[in-house]
Amino acid sequence: MRPARTSDAAFLRIDRRPPSRPRFAATGPRPRGIPSTVELSERQTVAGIIREARLRAGLPQAEIAHLLGASQTALSGWERGDEPVPFARRAQLAGLYGFDLSLIAGLDAESVALNDDERSLLTAFRHMPAADRRALLELARP
Repeated sequence: MRPARTSDAAFLRIDRRPPSRPRFAATGPRPRGIPSTVELSERQTVAGIIREARLRAGLPQAEIAHLLGASQTALSGWERGDEPVPFARRAQLAGLYGFDLSLIAGLDAESVALNDDERSLLTAFRHMPAADRRALLELARP
């Protein structure tokens, strides 16, 4: 028996890297920490609403962050949609800007920063009996 030469033992060396695999399968469950497209869309909606409300109020991020007891970096991330807005902060923001918390659940940004008259009308409308609401809506429709 002759001794093995280096070229004969070449097949024993691991020269090649194993084939790469994706981090997760497209059809399998999503790993923690990677947001879904639905979550990203919701983040962008909330981000647009709170940013629009702040701009309409004419307040700088630093002042809002101070009033919330949060950092300006965190507020900036929320307004860009980089980070989700915690529910407690959503409630604080709604109270600060004077709109209903349900608006941050994804409704349009046009109705976020209501003026005092609109807010009074909306509050009165919500407390009216159903028949009075229908009558008022009939008056308001063109």
